[in-house]
Amino acid sequence: MAFPVRVHASLGLARAVLPGGSLGAVAVVGGRVYPLGVVGYDRVVDVLREVEPPSFGALAGRAARLHRGYPLGSLYLAAPVEGPRKLLGLGLNYAGHARETGREPPGWPNVFSLTWNSVVGPLDPLIVASPGLGVDVEVELAVVVGPGGRGLTPGEALEAVWGYTVADDVSARREQFGLGVSQFWRAKSWDTFTPLGPLIVPRTSLDPARGLRLWSRISGRPLQDSSTSDMIHSVPEVVSYISESATLEAGDTILTGTPQGVGHARRPPVYLEPGDTVEACIEGIGCLHNPVVADPHLEPSTLGAGRRG
Repeated sequence: MAFPVRVHASLGLARAVLPGGSLGAVAVVGGRVYPLGVVGYDRVVDVLREVEPPSFGALAGRAARLHRGYPLGSLYLAAPVEGPRKLLGLGLNYAGHARETGREPPGWPNVFSLTWNSVVGPLDPLIVASPGLGVDVEVELAVVVGPGGRGLTPGEALEAVWGYTVADDVSARREQFGLGVSQFWRAKSWDTFTPLGPLIVPRTSLDPARGLRLWSRISGRPLQDSSTSDMIHSVPEVVSYISESATLEAGDTILTGTPQGVGHARRPPVYLEPGDTVEACIEGIGCLHNPVVADPHLEPSTLGAGRRG
């Protein structure tokens, strides 16, 4: 069975279902996947905690010498981080997105929490309970924490980061904005609403401050197309700000905001429907490619009807 994952990085850390059915940490090198269990690392979180990003290439090389590996696309890639971990998002962190919503950019990072039940892998289905929810796409650069820390200055913050992956902060706009009270957690934490992957690229291989293209498409139709250079608050600023109040630990994941072009801001709005396929990509990392399916466990005609706080 083939798994058509798209990777733009020559080196990365991921999780894959290996022959025999076990889920383990792997190194992606070029077009091949090497199990890291052969060098003592079965879990991604242990790599994040113990292996510095500059040393990951050497670790991957050791694994490649001990195991012949598998072709990329022959193994199913899961979300690249084991849960549960802290999963945080940022609102209005791109200047263009702030403009399209008609709101002032926040003076501080606007941080909110998501829950890990929403996390799925780069090829997994997005389950949409009802078209009436107004389900939207938000491609985002996600920061994956390595050694972490507390009370980090912006100058120290990057040392706490292991690398970067792609996220789609899927959002039910009706619940986020349309119920008379803002429900960021519920709007963004439905099961399957946070695809992550396909791999984590070491921070030493990628510099968002120089501008990485990020884009999204729905069934091949362009939606978003921008650059991380449009961020309002940089990765070091965001990580430093969060660490003022919360100890960051290996595997914690921070979604750093979405650029302009979201479906909700279009006229008429563009929302996901069962049968669509969502592509979310970042230059130097790769793409998520998630089909949209209806939720068989909920009754669309009554979902959320008449609900108020």
